[in-house]
Amino acid sequence: MLALKVFDGGRRTTSRRLASALRLCLRRRVKIVVLPLGTPRRASASVGRALSRLVRSGSVVLVSAGNEGPSFGTVGWPGSRLSSLAVASYDYATNKISRFSSRGPLA
Repeated sequence: MLALKVFDGGRRTTSRRLASALRLCLRRRVKIVVLPLGTPRRASASVGRALSRLVRSGSVVLVSAGNEGPSFGTVGWPGSRLSSLAVASYDYATNKISRFSSRGPLA
């Protein structure tokens, strides 16, 4: 297991920090990468390239679908990338996807 901190104390990160962490995962041959983060807008090209390289190397990339639900088509980045596997929140009490969880064809 490899745990990397990319967020600061204010729950913020930069594309540079995220891309650097993803490149480290690639160098260490991490097979499963979990990114419990998301944004409504695309990240930098360097982060996109790092994610693509990870997937091409055989890594599975699990990402948050997001918390912009309940409307369809609300999955943000990187969950909207075809190369990542977006995971939504599920409410076992109601046996349904959580109301706040983003939805879309990729989640």
